[in-house]
Amino acid sequence: MSTKDDTTLGAILLQMGVISLEQLDMALEKQDVAREKMASTRLGNILCDMELCPSEILDLAVKTQEGLRSGDKSDRAMAIASMASFRKKAMTAATNRMMATGDKIVRKTVRPGSLKYSDLVAGGFVVAGSK
Repeated sequence: MSTKDDTTLGAILLQMGVISLEQLDMALEKQDVAREKMASTRLGNILCDMELCPSEILDLAVKTQEGLRSGDKSDRAMAIASMASFRKKAMTAATNRMMATGDKIVRKTVRPGSLKYSDLVAGGFVVAGSK
């Protein structure tokens, strides 16, 4: 996927580390097929249906998108800080999960798209008991 617009939902979720480029490409392909069938084509809905992005995270990404597209510099700055904070907390939760389960940590960072729903819960991004 090559996009010049870093405020697309897919680009934001990539930057947050929620999905990988391959997962985004799969979702975009499904979106193209849905458009041909005149079905729902919202990328967020497709990612939720594919169980790649919990709705709570999707809501956060959409709010971030609104902030990035805002003409207000403080809204943009808050949106950028929100993305960085999300990624740091989620990556910390993923690292803690790997350490707790004995998984080998080859690098200090976790690859985008490798976050598990439990990491998002541990990072405080999902209300307990919801999915």
